[in-house]
Amino acid sequence: PMQGWLGHHESMLPKRRGRAPIVWPIIHDCAESGVSFFWLTEGVDDGDIFCQAPFLIGPRDTSADLLDKVNTVTRDLLLNDVLPNLKVGNFKRTPQDHSQATYCPRRTPDMGFVNFHTRNTEIERMIRALTHPYPGAFCWHRLKNIYLWSARVVTPHEHHPDLIYQRAGTIVWVSEDGTRQWVACGGGLLEIYLPAGRMQVGDRFDGQQYYEA
Repeated sequence: PMQGWLGHHESMLPKRRGRAPIVWPIIHDCAESGVSFFWLTEGVDDGDIFCQAPFLIGPRDTSADLLDKVNTVTRDLLLNDVLPNLKVGNFKRTPQDHSQATYCPRRTPDMGFVNFHTRNTEIERMIRALTHPYPGAFCWHRLKNIYLWSARVVTPHEHHPDLIYQRAGTIVWVSEDGTRQWVACGGGLLEIYLPAGRMQVGDRFDGQQYYEA
């Protein structure tokens, strides 16, 4: 092509160049992300910017929510900026500030393992980031793989402050219908949602050694 190739990336370049730009902002607790159209080069997402626009990330947003926002922003940029400018021959180029660049590494399936020694807030963000349409965060119970698609950070009832001192990965409370469970984490409690009868108070999620085996 005489002018080059336009690429599309789900971040406000030069921030978060590289892989999985939908997942990492949630894991890193970012307040916003965005969409960039840029000129492709031989480098990693480092070409001149054609146009870009940000969007906010809510405290309960999942990867599906971010994908919806990306689709909306992408459509608006295409209709209101990219296509009109290309039609009149305005091939905009704004160099990226490479000194501000950050990179997102490739994600692998094992990175979805939930380590309950981690703080409950970090685990909750990981579950939101890896939920549908992504493969899901997972843990192990009695050598069986369990996927966690949703979670909520909770605080122990004032009459049961000892719940937070249970060993990490231990179920410390189950709702009457059996579908909500509280898990002790490295810092605080996390509410997860599994089918009734699957977990009982006192059950523990197995360690990572079973996955590594």
